[in-house]
This record gives sequence, C-alpha cells and structure tokens, in this order.
Amino acid sequence: RPLVRQCLAGALEAAWPAARVAATGWDQLDRGFHGREADVCLASLDGSASGPDEASLARLRAAFPGAALVVLSDDDRYPAVAKAAGLGARGYFSTSADLRVLVQGIRLVLVGGTAMPVAVAAAAPAVPPLAREPNPAAMSRFSAELFTPKEIEVLRSLASGRPNKLIAHELSICETTVKVHLRHIFRKLGTTNR
Repeated sequence: RPLVRQCLAGALEAAWPAARVAATGWDQLDRGFHGREADVCLASLDGSASGPDEASLARLRAAFPGAALVVLSDDDRYPAVAKAAGLGARGYFSTSADLRVLVQGIRLVLVGGTAMPVAVAAAAPAVPPLAREPNPAAMSRFSAELFTPKEIEVLRSLASGRPNKLIAHELSICETTVKVHLRHIFRKLGTTNR
C-alpha cells in the first residue's frame, strides 16, 4: 500500500530525524531492489489466521540480508508474534502501537536487542514484578561491548521491575550510583525512561 508506506516513512523520519528511511513495496523488490546497506527492515504485514507468512519473511530476508527484521502487523495475537520470532523477526509491533514505542523498539533492535511488546503483554505471567527472574536468553542479544558488567546487572534488575532502591540494595551500591548506571543505559538504548 503506497500511501501507508509513504505515511509511515514520513512519520518515522519526523520522529527520528537522524534515521535514513527508504520505503519500498513488493513490486519494487520484485524488480530487483535490494537493501544491502539496511540495518533494519520494517515490514508491514497483514495479519492472517496463521500469523505472518513464512514466504514473505523469507523474501524480506533475501532482499535485506544484513538487516534485522521488524514486523508491523494488525495481528497482535501471541501466536502470530511467536511465529514471527521463530522465523527470525527481532521486533514485532501492532499497528495500534504508538509511534514513539515503535521508534524506541527499532532503536533497541539496532543495538542487538529484541522488541516485541505485544508478546510481553500477552504472555506476561500473573506474578508480581519483583518475583520475576531476569531472562538470560533475552539479555544475551546485547553485545558485551555495549554495556559494562555493572550496567548489565542493573539492566537485568530493571527488566525485572525492581525499583532503584531495591536494585541498589541487591547490588550493594548506592541508589545514586544506580541512577548513574540507568542514565548510561537509557542513553545507549536511545530511551529516556524505564
């Protein structure tokens, strides 16, 4: 859909002026367009009863071989998100997501993370946030060079929903030091808050 594609590209450029955005459709991909230098491929895919189409994702991976794949879809059901993740998507957003959330998610994917807020909301266990343990598999997508070891410890506690005071207590550091680590983490992720 050219109009939707152009509007999305314009919105992304306005929300993230430093990003270089190129919008293309299946017709241009079929004529040989290849995004060899793309870091991220944001694909707007229509939802279906079985989730994202494997053939479509394979075509995108072939056209954008070095890019991380992020899916934008009307289908926000957990099975569709899980299927996309299983097929190599590093991000998945519902079309009902706020543009700010989409931009922050793409930034997270660019630094090696995974951004699938739809899956998190749908699959969140009914456990109080402080009782959850950090997910080492999710953390392993971050580059070791991106964060210091202490920042990784703080990030794991943060991801578990712990407040600054509890993070400080558990890591045996001052609450002020936790705030400094959080500022560095937010800057590296391109976000401004928890």
